[in-house]
Amino acid sequence: MGNEARWSWWRVFIVAGVAVTGFLFSSSSASQPEQLMETQPVVSRIAFGSCANQDAPQPIWNSIINFDPHVFIWLGDNIYGDIRRPFKLFGRERTVGPWKNVPRFIPSSKQEMMLKYNKGKTIPGYSRLRQRTKVIGVWDDHDYGLNDAGKEFTEKVTNQKLLLDFLDEPLDSPRWEFVFYFYLLFV
Repeated sequence: MGNEARWSWWRVFIVAGVAVTGFLFSSSSASQPEQLMETQPVVSRIAFGSCANQDAPQPIWNSIINFDPHVFIWLGDNIYGDIRRPFKLFGRERTVGPWKNVPRFIPSSKQEMMLKYNKGKTIPGYSRLRQRTKVIGVWDDHDYGLNDAGKEFTEKVTNQKLLLDFLDEPLDSPRWEFVFYFYLLFV
């Protein structure tokens, strides 16, 4: 996926994320806005996060918890599920010249992905955030299963289920059919 196409998707998601400033509500009650305003909590503090390497220290969670967000939105790379395999020649990693396009990532097995998602989900600070804050999100390439992978990636359905489990998505959610979803909010 080229950089221009990648940024196009990020712009769409960022615009959608910026629009998250109001009331969370389900689509079944969208026809009764007055009742919603009385029953739904005001969402005024939103935290965003991405690029959370489950194998690295993550002290940021304490700051996020102290911010006391109503919603936390993962922007992708919630874990790093693929395996980095640097191309080495004469003992040094090569990423330029004729070695520029050598595949440097390989996908993890389902079991490895499960372990990585579980490790990310059980990080103490993130566990505390999940207990007190609504967590939603989407994936990017590394938690999708392979750096820069697209629709041709064979493990996307398996990894989608692992992502939704990581996000504590309810079993009756439409996201189990299609991972991308919208959240309608009132300002």
